[in-house]
Amino acid sequence: MTQFIQELKAVKKTLLYHDFWVIHKNILFIIEFSIFELTKNIYYRVNMFKLKFLIKSFLFLLILTIPFKNFCFSEDKDKIFLTTIPKSGTHLMIKLFVIMTEKNPSNIPGLMDYSQFFRFYKEPQSYQKMFPLMTKLINYSYENKMFPVVHTNFAEPILEYFLESKQKFKKFIMIRDLRDVIISAVFYQHDIIEQHIGPSTIEEKITYLLTLKNSDQDRYIIITRKYAQKALKLMEDDSFFVCRFEDLVGEKGGGDKELQAKTIVDIANHLKYPLDDEQLEKIIDELFGNETGPKISVTFKDGQIGKWRNYFTEEHNRIFKERMGELQLKLGYTLD
Repeated sequence: MTQFIQELKAVKKTLLYHDFWVIHKNILFIIEFSIFELTKNIYYRVNMFKLKFLIKSFLFLLILTIPFKNFCFSEDKDKIFLTTIPKSGTHLMIKLFVIMTEKNPSNIPGLMDYSQFFRFYKEPQSYQKMFPLMTKLINYSYENKMFPVVHTNFAEPILEYFLESKQKFKKFIMIRDLRDVIISAVFYQHDIIEQHIGPSTIEEKITYLLTLKNSDQDRYIIITRKYAQKALKLMEDDSFFVCRFEDLVGEKGGGDKELQAKTIVDIANHLKYPLDDEQLEKIIDELFGNETGPKISVTFKDGQIGKWRNYFTEEHNRIFKERMGELQLKLGYTLD
């Protein structure tokens, strides 16, 4: 095999496997690869030295266009930051981003030390002490094609980082009917709650979570009221894309397929990741639960809209309206 044919194969491999861009999203690949194949076929049919030289020169220039594609079409140019109310369906958004962008989530508090974030939570002045390490970990996440994910109780130091670093990024926040958040938290934290109140019924656990005060400091208990207040504050920033669990979950979770499709397309457009019909249908088929697509959540249970109706008593409704009713309405949900 001649040296020139080996060079052709090397060019082909470079075009096919270059790390900085994704083939199926880059129309330039189709054009360039077609030109490459055509050029190779011409080479096999000619023997003129000058023409061969011109072909080799053209292929060399073709390789030089790759950095230009990196600059114009790099999928890393849009950085993602996701924050969610705990138990609001975080796995749905993560799974959507994983399928759509081929990036993985990065749990920044987990990469650091949860105790540092909880210290910040109690002592905001301690934030500056952990800023250098957090900066390093966030940069590490983006350099490795990941996106930071935190719950709303940890969002402030991350957002402060972005503000100080002046980086451009796309912000998303996930919310859910707070009554369904409570029910999901009850089942998720069943054992932890009993450590606080002893053996108890589901009804008693719901009452316990509904009546938690913002000042309660146990790091393992989800204080829905406090985290929802933080979400509401973040939503005052118009640059946040607000996604509702009910809009994204689709028919398998008791939602609407058309609304789900619209929500996915809106998110894709916001990220500048255009989807064709086939890609959209694939996402819809794989998004719910762990049976299809990437296995994202180890805490997924039912993922159903309105599950609270099976558990809330009249007394629960009264307490909820009294303690979280205003929050529920400001988040765009009803009290029915």
